[in-house]
Amino acid sequence: MSSAKREGDLRTPIGTFPLRGGFGVRADPGLAMGWFRVDSRDVWVDDSGSSLYNTHQRTPADGRWSSAEELLNSPAYDYAQVVGYNESRTPGRGSAIFFHVDLGHGTAGCISLPAGPLLAVMQWERPGAVMSIR
Repeated sequence: MSSAKREGDLRTPIGTFPLRGGFGVRADPGLAMGWFRVDSRDVWVDDSGSSLYNTHQRTPADGRWSSAEELLNSPAYDYAQVVGYNESRTPGRGSAIFFHVDLGHGTAGCISLPAGPLLAVMQWERPGAVMSIR
């Protein structure tokens, strides 16, 4: 894990990370690691002070976190996969690193591909797949 990565720095972490299950607005594209379809209650907690930091949760927050990324409101999340970065959930080290649909501009630290190639990779992957970022 890159020691320079911090929450909100807009940087992609450097290293080799496991690829985990996926999620999206659309139906499972055939990802072997599991899939859940998001709705308006799905969020990824980015509040470093929460015990739920860097995890998928469902609203309402009810005081469990003060900030979280909504997973329904971006076309980037039509198809997305969790990159196993900061799985120890160390506060402030970064959260919500995903492999998702490219929107034609930079990401906030994620990795993106156009939808067609992204789906091809997702369908090719097998459990145990990793992503190396240099």
